[in-house]
Amino acid sequence: MTVVAADRRTRYNIGRRKPLLRQIEDQVMLEKLARLIELARSIRMSPSESEEQRRSFAYGNTKIENDRITREMINERAEALKRADE
Repeated sequence: MTVVAADRRTRYNIGRRKPLLRQIEDQVMLEKLARLIELARSIRMSPSESEEQRRSFAYGNTKIENDRITREMINERAEALKRADE
């Protein structure tokens, strides 16, 4: 059996593995996530925030491959690259 929500687009299937309440909760979660993503798109980072984000990304990705990587090593390389660009 299928139940149609008030927006007439969302459909909930009763009798499937997920109970109706869980399907509604999932839909609410998706709507909240969509709003957060839309808000995040409007945020503009300062150059220092952008640099901090870049270093964090570099650390996280290299740490996965090499457990000996430290934040200090990432910061040292970033500073060396910055000096080389000047």
